[in-house]
Amino acid sequence: MLRDIEHEYQKKEGVTRILGLGDSITFGSGVPFEETYLRKLENKLNSEGFPAEIIKTGVNSYEFDHQYAYYKEEGYKYNPDIVILGLFLNDINKVSPELIKKQKEEIETLQKKEAQGIYLENPSLLDRLKTLCTLCEIAHSAIYSATNKNEREFYNLAYFNSALKKKWTNEWPEFQNKLLKFSWELKQKNIKLLIAVFPQTEQFSHSRGLTQFPQEQLKKMGKNYNIEIFDLLPFLDTAEYEKIYLVGDSIHPNETGHGVISEAIFQELLKRGIISK
Repeated sequence: MLRDIEHEYQKKEGVTRILGLGDSITFGSGVPFEETYLRKLENKLNSEGFPAEIIKTGVNSYEFDHQYAYYKEEGYKYNPDIVILGLFLNDINKVSPELIKKQKEEIETLQKKEAQGIYLENPSLLDRLKTLCTLCEIAHSAIYSATNKNEREFYNLAYFNSALKKKWTNEWPEFQNKLLKFSWELKQKNIKLLIAVFPQTEQFSHSRGLTQFPQEQLKKMGKNYNIEIFDLLPFLDTAEYEKIYLVGDSIHPNETGHGVISEAIFQELLKRGIISK
């Protein structure tokens, strides 16, 4: 079941239908449904005279492989005019039956601990989600281990940069081919695609200034293959960025952050001519 109102497969005449794919950020973890960026974008489009309906399909812990599978099995049935793919750094991860089994076991273990009252006091959302994401775990180590001693911070941050670059170098060719295939399939149906790339706060210039190599790879692909890539990092990288993210979380925006994202995507849709009256 999706976190959305019910939608019929049949499109309403004169209404632009958008399919929003993504993970927990798109799902809106920690944020009321009405404040999620896709819901706010939908309301914004309609209030500004762009009749639109957004099918919101974000699911916690989804990677691109999950999102593509959803589109192939169900999403295409909505006959969207536009697909907005909310992409996070860990979406490059491959999905396999073994990985799904491991994640399921980790979640069940975490739930059992919480039920027994032996979980951390006042845990942050990042602590709860870090077991679901390889890159999140790297970031968690870089953030929390580094705070103990300054001399360890350089090592941890350098490790994060190295691990991220290695992953987005070694696994990039296969991941790029997946994105190109998806883009090609959409173009065959005259469906427009916008890939909105979500950053991790450690990448911000106002934070630790970690590598933006994944974004660079995606932008090169967009330029070379005429795919619309929209990097959200510049819109979220503010001196007070912590005020637009959930407390203790470097991945998930709060209600204010979702508002920033929805407005940025709205303006970009107009600027790039992806949507028009």
